[in-house]
Amino acid sequence: MKNRRQEGRLCEENKVTYIIVTEDKNPIDDQIYYALTEDISSSGLKLMTEKALEIGTLVKIELSLGGDEKIIDLFGEVRWVKNLYGDELFTTGITFVKNPPKNVIRLMEHVFKKD
Repeated sequence: MKNRRQEGRLCEENKVTYIIVTEDKNPIDDQIYYALTEDISSSGLKLMTEKALEIGTLVKIELSLGGDEKIIDLFGEVRWVKNLYGDELFTTGITFVKNPPKNVIRLMEHVFKKD
């Protein structure tokens, strides 16, 4: 099968919290969700979640890259969702959208440092 990814991914498990946001980046509610990354690139990530997110959903992600000093806030859009275990566990593909350049640079430094 041909790999359609534009860039390599770093297989790494990191803690993530996320909230669902509107298009203008305002939280929809106060609910905070927890997840783990499966892999990361400079353009997106794959999460293991307990909640099935709808394709097109916008999320604000707080990504912990190995310590409190390495937390990066990013916005992303859900591109795909796969059911892993009944309705209890999902794999979710997220592409990053409309992020501050400094946050993207910090993420790229992490990904390419380990690549």
